[in-house]
Amino acid sequence: MSEYNADGIVLVPAMGTQATDLEEMKKFSPPIVCVSREISGYPIDSVVVDETLAGYTAAKHLLNLGHRRIAAVGGTVNISPFNRRMKGIRQAFDEAGQEFDRALVFECRPVRAQGYEAAARILDVEDPPTAAIGYNAIVTLGLKAGLQRLGKKIGEDFSLIANEGIDELQHTNPPLSTTSIDLQEMGRVVIQHLLSRISDPTAPTKLTLVPTELILTDSVSSHR
Repeated sequence: MSEYNADGIVLVPAMGTQATDLEEMKKFSPPIVCVSREISGYPIDSVVVDETLAGYTAAKHLLNLGHRRIAAVGGTVNISPFNRRMKGIRQAFDEAGQEFDRALVFECRPVRAQGYEAAARILDVEDPPTAAIGYNAIVTLGLKAGLQRLGKKIGEDFSLIANEGIDELQHTNPPLSTTSIDLQEMGRVVIQHLLSRISDPTAPTKLTLVPTELILTDSVSSHR
């Protein structure tokens, strides 16, 4: 970046990025704003999805529909968005006066194949769930395919909510409900932060959470 004389960098940290990685980078780089993931314990401007709100909104809606056995599929505890999402899900259960069953958390890499494989695992537990919240769009699409292969009718005898607003979610049958963000608004906030950092490099760093909204389709229904 220094070679190209950039005034600032928008950085999407890879999973596992450590504070020491950025410490080396900042020695020669222009101002940086992280997007999508923050670096734990490192003072840097970050703009991330409000994953706690996403988990809370999805779980609350399913609880309001009468579901009590709700699985969380995808992601792992070493990913900060996963932990924030689980915090939101537990918050919704606490507010509803219900106990969240930790046995219904199915960690896996958030990819389609592992979502597909998770379908058999979640239906094999004692008192299986009647609904699930997927970590991201791709793992949820895999989960949906796996559940349908095993005879589940999404939106009828099993409710499913994804996360992320990719077009493919609306091009499946049934289209999948999801928690999503306004990407244009997120981009605007990122650039606003970067311009502010460029103009005042010594200002306190900020963490900004971009709110999510729940977009509903026929993939969810009342518990029967």
